[in-house]
Amino acid sequence: EATEQPVWTKILIPVLLVTISAAMLCARDAGGGKGGSAGGRPTAADVERSIQSKGAKATLGVLTGDQAKWDKITDEMAKGSEEWLKVLRDLYKDADGGVAVDLGIASAEALAASPTTVFEILEPSMGLEILCNNDSSVGTNLKRALQLIDARRSAVKRVHDDKLTQKRDKCLAMLDELEKAMRASKERGDIE
Repeated sequence: EATEQPVWTKILIPVLLVTISAAMLCARDAGGGKGGSAGGRPTAADVERSIQSKGAKATLGVLTGDQAKWDKITDEMAKGSEEWLKVLRDLYKDADGGVAVDLGIASAEALAASPTTVFEILEPSMGLEILCNNDSSVGTNLKRALQLIDARRSAVKRVHDDKLTQKRDKCLAMLDELEKAMRASKERGDIE
């Protein structure tokens, strides 16, 4: 007859596993190369390795455990580099709730920096609505929202790849809708 484990081991083992995973994700890789640094944020390559070895859900659990680090990671994603957008895409597949909102905001922000890459990497899995008509990504101050929308619109207008023409045109229309919605929110007194 098997004996039941003490309650403290049922609690301690999962806590240790999460702690060790977090330490490994943030630690410098063994080659001393471009891995994350202890106490710093992981690189896109670090996160991708974690997704491959532990899965996106477990990786999200580690990354979102420290809000300041998570904010820095989503800021990196918002810059629109191909490596971070691939990580964003891979994490988004298993994200829900506030984490999905954070990733949606980062993807919409990346549109201003790298619209072609955003369309190619993120649109197939996230859709244009999240990328181009995301009111969460522009805040609650009309003046600032209009600046963000204009920056995205200018960037999207510069997309001239024939394969992306339809996406570009739909996105521009959605950005126009987003601007109208934000102006209407201001008139109703919903935003500043």
